[in-house]
Amino acid sequence: MHVAIEGSTRVDNSCGIFNLELAGALRARGHDVGVISRDQTIREATISAQTMGIEPFDLQDHAPDVHIRHIWPPVFDRPQSGMFLVVQPFARGAVPASWLVGMRTVDAVLVTSAHAKQCWLQGGAEPGKVFIVPIGVRPLVDVHADPREGKFVVGYVGQLGFAGGIDLVVGALNRLSNQELEQIEFVLKEFDGGLGHQDESILRRLLTEHPRVAMRSEIIASGGVRDVYGRLDVLVAPYRTENYGVSILEAMATGVLPIVTRGGVSDSLVDDTIALRLDAKVVTPKGFYDGINGPSLGRSWELEVEQDALVATFRALLRREVDLWVTASERRARALTHSWDVSAQRLEEIVSTLEAGAEATDFFTSRVDRVQQGGPPGIGALIDLGDSHGALELARATPDAEDLVGRLARLAATSADLWVGAAHRSLIPTSSQLRASWHANEGDLAATSRVARFLAPLFATASRVLDVGCGEGAMLRELRYLGIAATGIELDPVRAVALRDEGFEVVTADAVEAAEAMATDAIDGAFLGHIVEHLEPEALGVLLRSLWKAMSPGGVLVIQTPNFEVDAVHGRVFWLDPTHRRPYPVEALAAMVREAGFEADPAIGGSLAPLAPLDVYLVARRRPRASAPLQVRTPRLGIIAVPDEISGFRRATALWVAELNSAGIRTEVAGLGEPMGPSAIVAHDLPLVWLGEPIGAPPASLVRTAWEVHGIPHRLVAILAQYERIWTFSSFSADVLASAGVPSERIGVWAPSVRLWVDRGTVRFARWDHEGTSGRVLAVANDEPRKNLDALVRAFERARVSTGRGVLVLKVREAATIRARLGGTLERLAEAGALEVVTGSLSAEELKSLYLSADVFCLPTRGEGYGLPFAEAMAAGCAIIAPASGGHRDVVNEEQWLVPGSLVPIPAGLAPYFRGSSWFDVDEDELTAALVDSLTDEVTLRLRQERALARAEVLAGSGPPQVEVDWLHQRLG
Repeated sequence: MHVAIEGSTRVDNSCGIFNLELAGALRARGHDVGVISRDQTIREATISAQTMGIEPFDLQDHAPDVHIRHIWPPVFDRPQSGMFLVVQPFARGAVPASWLVGMRTVDAVLVTSAHAKQCWLQGGAEPGKVFIVPIGVRPLVDVHADPREGKFVVGYVGQLGFAGGIDLVVGALNRLSNQELEQIEFVLKEFDGGLGHQDESILRRLLTEHPRVAMRSEIIASGGVRDVYGRLDVLVAPYRTENYGVSILEAMATGVLPIVTRGGVSDSLVDDTIALRLDAKVVTPKGFYDGINGPSLGRSWELEVEQDALVATFRALLRREVDLWVTASERRARALTHSWDVSAQRLEEIVSTLEAGAEATDFFTSRVDRVQQGGPPGIGALIDLGDSHGALELARATPDAEDLVGRLARLAATSADLWVGAAHRSLIPTSSQLRASWHANEGDLAATSRVARFLAPLFATASRVLDVGCGEGAMLRELRYLGIAATGIELDPVRAVALRDEGFEVVTADAVEAAEAMATDAIDGAFLGHIVEHLEPEALGVLLRSLWKAMSPGGVLVIQTPNFEVDAVHGRVFWLDPTHRRPYPVEALAAMVREAGFEADPAIGGSLAPLAPLDVYLVARRRPRASAPLQVRTPRLGIIAVPDEISGFRRATALWVAELNSAGIRTEVAGLGEPMGPSAIVAHDLPLVWLGEPIGAPPASLVRTAWEVHGIPHRLVAILAQYERIWTFSSFSADVLASAGVPSERIGVWAPSVRLWVDRGTVRFARWDHEGTSGRVLAVANDEPRKNLDALVRAFERARVSTGRGVLVLKVREAATIRARLGGTLERLAEAGALEVVTGSLSAEELKSLYLSADVFCLPTRGEGYGLPFAEAMAAGCAIIAPASGGHRDVVNEEQWLVPGSLVPIPAGLAPYFRGSSWFDVDEDELTAALVDSLTDEVTLRLRQERALARAEVLAGSGPPQVEVDWLHQRLG
């Protein structure tokens, strides 16, 4: 057999090793093998082969019998001749939908493990076309015949990024005591380079944040990766995703004990007799999208090891509770059963199977065959696959299976539906097969569900969506999964009743009439899935205008309809449905939505292929009402702002400007000392204490400011008297201003807007879909006396002594001052693995991740004008521990932990700019008690997290104060 292997030939990544080793094994079995390198020159590829002890290969120069392509990202263009096989393992859950289209050009897809095949099937691939070719390993030198003295050597070989779990390893080592850590040497070797994975190395940041681990770490940048294993006692690999598992096999081949994630690729390589396997949870952080490869039909998911388990494993090893060498010979023997000759032999069998016109036969194909039988055998097969949701659906459609429904419902309720995009779901009989003839050409539920999963994230910023013609509820289910409230309109009463039984709000009515009756601002999103083609133009115009009236400004309209540019649609398919009135090409729809007041988004929309190749979709947004037009006259508002771009006050300025712009008020922002063009009105958006200093700002008639404590110096009150209008951030600040003598009729409250920068579905994945909590308490603040971080650190230490758990995360600009004051306490917390200090400026994405990683946001601030970090934390689902008094109380209500305290005079030396005022000092005993509650009462914690997010959603939907917007419009003329 003449074989061409095309792809990587580099030896620093698993893809290249696989290609070279498989080529060598095939040649050893008598086949004519040529290699086409996609990432090296002929000379470089020759050196790569020689490095691995393989004779160089000839350049492929004639037509092969079998063409194997293996490179990242996959390329599915079919070569000119030969059987075409693509090797593409995948470990992040459902494969991208675009790969299913590419799969049509290949004779078979080859993967390296059962887990990888599962990912292809969960993405919608047919099981008979995906074959498993296991990876191999070469016999390596036996270096672990006897126990060794000296340091305990922990090794990590793999991607130095999030996927490989390097953050879990460094974090676990950092939680060891100094005495424990002194016994360890940490050796790291980067592997899988050059594959273009989206995870970048995070090691530098990790070691900077954990200097105790950095002192005991050695990073090997060059040299053969196999030489590393001879130095190790254990290989730690708590991966979230892993395609190959090469390092696991190589470590085993030298007798090294692997510590691996239970689940994924390791299930094909090890068991509990030869490895330490760490239990992992399934998490779905990416929903249905992959940032590089695009949407998928199923859910992307990863495995997450608990760091506590890794810490416990390290301690057990240090105490010699695990004998590393008892099973060393068994590990070597097991590893060597995975030979490259076995891999080559398996490839020969696959070629023979394909030549015979047959398909893959394995665990997956046998179970899918049984699913097709339906009934109890099909239910059992779905349970074997791990598809409890599909098993529940089949049980509901199976006579005499009522006793199973309850048990399967409880099982399905404990996990996300990872098989939702699988092809076998179309084999499960559902109520969709019992539809009346007038629904016969609408497409089955599986197909509409896939489209709904693709389109639903377009409503991520919406709080209530109207699904017009909701049918069997595909979009309603996806919106509920994302945590978005939705109402359906459905003319078919049978369908409407079935959806109400599922808990959905569904109105049985004519779509046009129901939309006309809706109140203003009732919704901020609408979905028209295969509705417009059932309406005459006049009725469609009425529907669109009614939706515009009912939708809040900025709301999203999504329309799905048959694509008349496809020959099959206008030639036949469209006319199979007798209820179709006329087609609406995209250009016609765009014109009609514009006439109704919407603005079509040209950057989003188009064909829905490959999900629905006969359909097209259009996305539009509702323009603001005439009372707040987007196009405004020349007068504008000039804003003088804090020059520090990362300060909380400047972030509040950015939010204010966004609100002003959305309200049709033209603005220009300049920092202090920066030039500003001519403006009709100038406003100072500055801290009140700044206004009492010679700041060099141009005169202004308006001011937006805040005062964080009780009592304002008379000189500042006199300065405020110069302004025509005074806006402040909170009712607390407004009361303080009025109490100091500022005329209340000139004071308005214009709080910073709350942005839901993560959707409810993301928060659910990060928090409530998982058992247990991390015990992470976060504070984000500058280290100034008003923020009172000292009280937090002292109280947290007491709470941790009481509970034995918890990690305090401090996000400060720089840590020198707080370390100088609380060095001993911080050192004790660090030694216990209970402290993380994050410094410097963070991007919005990094700040979001920081909030999502925490269970509780706690800041015992002595005074707040508004408390923007509290709002940001609540928008990410953090529970809150906060003082009972301050401007943050407009955000944080009684549903959170409110810590009592008392007003005390402010020492002049501590905060001279607040001389003569008082601030609120929390009772540290009460603060400690609240921290203890948050660390031990998980039920209350989860409830307060949910209520925090719900509160943030209310605040985000409130919008700017209309009375102040109207005043400013009038003032600008």
